[in-house]
Amino acid sequence: MKKIVSFVSALVLCLSFCSCGKEDKKKEEIKVPILETNEENYNTVTAEVGNIAMSYTIEGEYSYPYSRYVSVNRGGVVEKLHFDPSEELKAGQLMIEFECDEFKEAIEAQEIKVSEAEKNYNDLKNRGASKAKLDVAQVDLDIEKNNLEKLNKQADVYKVYAPIDGYIEMDGLIEDYAVGNTIEDGKYIGRIIDRSEKQLTANAFERLENVAYGTKVNITQGAVASGTGIVTDIVFHDRGDFSTYEYVIDVDGDTEFYDFGKITINFSVYEKEDVVIVPVDSIVNVGKRTFVYTIVDGIRIETDVELGITDEIREVVEITSGLNGGETIVI
Repeated sequence: MKKIVSFVSALVLCLSFCSCGKEDKKKEEIKVPILETNEENYNTVTAEVGNIAMSYTIEGEYSYPYSRYVSVNRGGVVEKLHFDPSEELKAGQLMIEFECDEFKEAIEAQEIKVSEAEKNYNDLKNRGASKAKLDVAQVDLDIEKNNLEKLNKQADVYKVYAPIDGYIEMDGLIEDYAVGNTIEDGKYIGRIIDRSEKQLTANAFERLENVAYGTKVNITQGAVASGTGIVTDIVFHDRGDFSTYEYVIDVDGDTEFYDFGKITINFSVYEKEDVVIVPVDSIVNVGKRTFVYTIVDGIRIETDVELGITDEIREVVEITSGLNGGETIVI
């Protein structure tokens, strides 16, 4: 029995050694695969060294860029309405008057004082009073007139005047401002548009970097017409979250564009020479990283890069760091 037990134990131990040997052999045969790639499997280009221009392309239109918003300063009950929205307004024209009891009595009392001062001066003049007495009477009259003018200016907060010449686009109906209606302070009435001249314009929700007065533009309207121009004005329209910058364009020469149909305006900002350029489609953004895929010895590698200006027309971007030019880039 002892011999049998010894034999079985020895057999088990032998099998264990054999098993371990097989596992070690398998582990030695495992290899980590290297995934090699072929450039032909990718759409690739070569990072070039050349020139790049910073520009913006915006759809243009013919419009009236100059307008002013009109709102109530100090509201209240409408006393008089002085304008018709279908008629052109003139700068400084009185549009609405509100009741202002706090100034009305004071103005009426001051008007009486002015009238009395004028009567006193005229009486002295008719009686042939001395120059000294006339000078004193004139000073008294000027003082009363100045006091009346101050009161009228203070009462102007209860009046609405047209800021520029033009036609008003009402916010709501003219009936809302009928005599007797109550209008709150700061009420937006609408905007007056100067329609004296239509001009070619382009609108952007953000200020275009490096675009200022005198910036050159290229203008095209399909196959109909093409030309050049410059930025002559930048008008900011404050509409809160919907505020815009309107760029007014003066077209060079006698080139004419239709005021209908698509007009494309390209703003040429500046040009840089001898820079590394790659297609915009080759740039990859993951989190805070910006990189391109380069092919090196058939292997695709992530290469971190830093970007410069973008040419929207050619759809290429400047690489300021990470590439030297000549690399094979995956799009």
